[in-house]
Amino acid sequence: MPSFMSRLRQHRLAAAGAVVLLVLVAAALFAPWLAPHDPEEVHPEAGLRGPSWQYPLGQDPLGRCILSRILYGARVSLSVGFLAGVISLAVGVVMGSLAGYFGGWVALVVMRLAEVFMTVPQFLLIIAAVAIVGPSFTSVLVIIGLSSWTGYARVLRGEIMSIKQQPFVEAARAYGASDWRILVHHVLPNCLSPLIVMVTLNVASAILLESSLSFLGFGIQEPQASWGSILSQGRSFFQSAPHVATFPGLAIMLAVLAFNLLGDGLRDALDPKLVEQGE
Repeated sequence: MPSFMSRLRQHRLAAAGAVVLLVLVAAALFAPWLAPHDPEEVHPEAGLRGPSWQYPLGQDPLGRCILSRILYGARVSLSVGFLAGVISLAVGVVMGSLAGYFGGWVALVVMRLAEVFMTVPQFLLIIAAVAIVGPSFTSVLVIIGLSSWTGYARVLRGEIMSIKQQPFVEAARAYGASDWRILVHHVLPNCLSPLIVMVTLNVASAILLESSLSFLGFGIQEPQASWGSILSQGRSFFQSAPHVATFPGLAIMLAVLAFNLLGDGLRDALDPKLVEQGE
């Protein structure tokens, strides 16, 4: 049977998604060297000019270089996506592990808390929280991360409830291993497959949430650039200067699509049943 990496390489859409992500991450990392202009340099007399040799993606209403702002905005949008994904993963793993392994009143409390989070629309919850603490890079990523843990907890709880009944867990318990050692060294390593797939989808969701918040004015604030805030500037000029909103919208679409394609490929490569069906 082919290895995980060989199966992943054979998944062409996943490979395409991984290439796009590498390009976007490289563009974000090397933005200071790739950006043709200062992203905050204004030229009001040249506002809304279309693409040219000097400004390949045109200029925004203040005459700033849209390409430079998209490159610097990639740093913000991707950072929020990755860091919010890490926060939600950490919280979800802790809550799901406690609920799945210990059960009883612990599972009852965790699952009821998850249900409370799920009864309130996530976007409205995030807007309310940002309105209370104030919009900033840190507050946006922390609030998105803390509001996205329920999916991890529910999936992990089910996986742990199944795995903890396996003979190797009983053997570890018979040898005198503590509950925490069994959970960390024997149970959680066998739950990585669904979590890896969920991380890619969760990061894509976090990028969309940050872009939506910035578009509405609740996210990253000017003059700091993010894809959502750049897109927001172009909404009033979509007919007269469509390039202002089109290019940041394409950046958001490419990033989210790439994460979803990679997630599909990881799911197929990690699931033995799907591999056997493909064969």
